[in-house]
Amino acid sequence: MLYSKIISIKKVGLVLSGGGVKGAYEAGVLNILAEHKLIERVDIISGSSIGALNAIYLAEQLKQKKSFFDATNNLVNLWLKLDQKKVMKVDIWGIISKLIYKAQSVFSTDPIVKILKENDIPETRKIRDYLTEKIELLITRTNLNRAIAEVFDPEESVYEAMLISAAFPGAFPSRQSADGDWCTDGGVLDNTPIKPVIRAGAEKIWVLYLAQEQRLVELNKEYKNAKDVLARVIDLIHSLLIF
Repeated sequence: MLYSKIISIKKVGLVLSGGGVKGAYEAGVLNILAEHKLIERVDIISGSSIGALNAIYLAEQLKQKKSFFDATNNLVNLWLKLDQKKVMKVDIWGIISKLIYKAQSVFSTDPIVKILKENDIPETRKIRDYLTEKIELLITRTNLNRAIAEVFDPEESVYEAMLISAAFPGAFPSRQSADGDWCTDGGVLDNTPIKPVIRAGAEKIWVLYLAQEQRLVELNKEYKNAKDVLARVIDLIHSLLIF
C-alpha cells in the first residue's frame, strides 16, 4: 500500500519596522538571515515608514524572480549607494522660507520617487501586482482623519504607498488617500506592523524591530542670534529624522 505524506507548509510573514536610516541595518540583518538560510522565502511582507521602502523593494525583487538571498543582497547594495544628503536635503534658506509661509513640510518627496524609478519599479505598479508571485505586500499608514493605523488597499499605487508611509510629520508632506482622508507616516501609530501579518494568516513571523534610542542633543547652549536659533531648529529636526 502506498502512503502519501502531506507536508503542511506554513505561511511565513516578515515585519519591517520603521527607524529612519536604520533601514540600512534592517537590510543588513535580512541579508545575513538569508545568507545562513534562516529565511529562504516569505509569503507576506509588512512594512511601516522606512520599513515600507525595504518591503516594497523586496517585493519587487521577488516579483522579478530573484531568490530571497539575491533580493536582500540587492537591498543592501541599494542602501550602500544611497546618499542621505540627496534623500533628505537640508537647505537652510529653503527651510526659513517654508517656516515663514507655513508650508506643510520641510523636505521634498522627489528623491524618494527617484529611488523607486531608478530601481525599475514602474509608476503603474499596484500593491496587488505582487500577488501574481504569491507575495502579499502590506504597507501601513496613519490616517489622520480617523486617528487609526491602516493598511493600504491592494488596488492602490505602490508609489503612493511609499510616499505616504514614509511621510514623517513636518518633514515630508502628508497626502490624501484615494478615499480623501489625510494620511502620514505609518510609524506614527504602528511602527512595527505585526497585526496585519497575523490577520493575513502567517503562522511563522520574522520581526525586524528597530528600537528608537534617545539621541543626545546638546542642552543649555546660548542662542545669541537668529542664525544660532535656526541651527538649533535644524539640529532638532535632524534628531527626529535620524533616530
